Amino acid sequence: MLVVVGSAMAVAHLIAHLASMRVVGALDLLIGFPMAVLLVLVGLLLIGLQSVPPRSSRHPADP
Repeated sequence: MLVVVGSAMAVAHLIAHLASMRVVGALDLLIGFPMAVLLVLVGLLLIGLQSVPPRSSRHPADP
């Protein structure tokens, strides 16, 4: 879910800045895009932590 939210935030910021909409300016660029990247990275990290490694990479003692 965070990956989708971060991606949507990045696309919305990109459209807003390319369409010359009235945005705050440099401060918005410095806050919006890094926050979008952070949301995407945290989302991907959570997805990676929840995935189960393949059976062949587990230790023999694991069931």
